[in-house]
Amino acid sequence: MRRIIGILLIIMTLCLMSLPAAAAPEEPKITLQPQNPNYPEYSVAIYTVKASGTNLSATWYISYEGKTYNASDIGGAMQPWEGYAGELYGPKKLDDNTFAFVFEGIEHQLNGAAIWCVIEDGHYSITSQKAYINLGNPATPPEILSIPAEITVTQGQEAEIRCVARSNDESQLGFIWYETSTGELKDIQAMDRGTELGDFIFCDTSKVGTRYYVCAVNTSNGGMTYSSVVPVTVKAGQSVTETAIETKSLPEGVAGQAYCASIRCNDPNAQILEYYNPGKANDFGKTGLTLSENGQISGTPKAPGSYTFCVCAAGEAGEDYMVYTLVIREAEPTEPVTEPVTEPVTEPVETTPQTEPSTEPTTEPTEVVTVGASDTKNPDNGGASVWTYVLVGVAAAAAAALGTVLIYKKKG
Repeated sequence: MRRIIGILLIIMTLCLMSLPAAAAPEEPKITLQPQNPNYPEYSVAIYTVKASGTNLSATWYISYEGKTYNASDIGGAMQPWEGYAGELYGPKKLDDNTFAFVFEGIEHQLNGAAIWCVIEDGHYSITSQKAYINLGNPATPPEILSIPAEITVTQGQEAEIRCVARSNDESQLGFIWYETSTGELKDIQAMDRGTELGDFIFCDTSKVGTRYYVCAVNTSNGGMTYSSVVPVTVKAGQSVTETAIETKSLPEGVAGQAYCASIRCNDPNAQILEYYNPGKANDFGKTGLTLSENGQISGTPKAPGSYTFCVCAAGEAGEDYMVYTLVIREAEPTEPVTEPVTEPVTEPVETTPQTEPSTEPTTEPTEVVTVGASDTKNPDNGGASVWTYVLVGVAAAAAAALGTVLIYKKKG
């Protein structure tokens, strides 16, 4: 009997070991870090974090005068920072993945403090960047709606950071980009970007490593918000033993219409150039298009035809050549729209045949009347033309907005 029980236990153990382990939930990731607006004193200050994942919760912390406080725990004795947080303050859960901390009437004593949060899902936790509390600007700061929390690319690949923002007082926005070698906002340095002040920047991905970017968003009336720090990590790509062009053919184009195509190479750092092919067709200049060093062909083809040319990809592992034939089709002709022509209707005039010439003088001549179709009158309306009138009505629609307000503490 004992032997049977022992065998059964062994079988059960083996069965349990063979069962697949339950898949662990994916670790949450922060998709929008808290930003750094410069608020007027006694205004409403909001710090927001977004994250991916399920069953998320957030705990907010404040660093004030060298000490760290759990800002989500707003019960019990009042902490030193709470006296300057406004009449109402505390955490809010805006939706399942969006968390905020709100000060309704923040005071200048909190200037220079830092605020951040820790997001948990029951298995993992992740800490946001610190946002620095900035006070003293009398203008309403712009709101940054989205900016990448981080970017990872392969060496030589394109990496773009785009900052989407809006002004709360309809003033015009301006964008200035910075870098910080330490990843800290306090260490930002202006970048040499010439006159380019757009809401996006193409990062330098020529070297392996991490660089940190910050966007300063300004309004025309003096408002300002510094974005969170965006780390851009460049990883080494696969080593290339031989440079090779991967694009074998080009799509057709249409004369007079914009054209765009890419010539890809296995070495992202290779330069792709037009190559003079001795003894063969070199028609690229006839197309009216341009070829950039990264292999982008763009422009508007001049005329239909078949154009043959050669390109060269020059990289650290050598060179490669490819001959292309680019077909440019003629644009489809547009058929003219013709209006139907209405032929006039002529009513015959009855005449009386004469067998003998009449010697009597003609007192009344015979009148020939021709009536065109467009001259036809309505006999039932006193000869007046018939008109039709159409009245079109316009309807208007309205939308309603919904907000979710959660935990709050009133200063008492």
